[in-house]
Amino acid sequence: MSKRFRLLSVGRGMPAPIRELVDDYGGRLKRYGGFELIEIAEGRRQGKESDATRRKAMEDEAQRIQAKMDRRVWVALDRTGKGLDSEKWAQQLGRWQEDGQRDIGLIIGGPDGLTQPLLQKCPFRLGLGAMTFPHMLVRVMVLEQLYRSMTILDGVPYHR
Repeated sequence: MSKRFRLLSVGRGMPAPIRELVDDYGGRLKRYGGFELIEIAEGRRQGKESDATRRKAMEDEAQRIQAKMDRRVWVALDRTGKGLDSEKWAQQLGRWQEDGQRDIGLIIGGPDGLTQPLLQKCPFRLGLGAMTFPHMLVRVMVLEQLYRSMTILDGVPYHR
């Protein structure tokens, strides 16, 4: 089962421990077809933030994200997204595979999330629960769940 994953994530640079985990899970995913991380520059937020400043930063980020989007299935990570357990997420990936879609993209927004127009371009919204997580840690969580899902679909005894 060959899949190519692309992760678009707002924010640049990662602390060494996060980089090691991203590299580890990214390497594991390459066995299943491929993985690419594209870091997107965060929109400018300076001084005392207003709603207009945040909106402008989100729009700038959305533009940069859309420039990297291609014809694959896109999944937006969003606090209002659908919460799935690992098996259900694996089933969703399997359905896309059955439908002939082997290229999957995931988007992690900036500190203020993703714009509505960008969310509307993503046929699937995935939620990680009601808690707020650091964006760098979300990268690792998403990659681990992608790898876990691929092992579930492949029958590899990683998931318990």
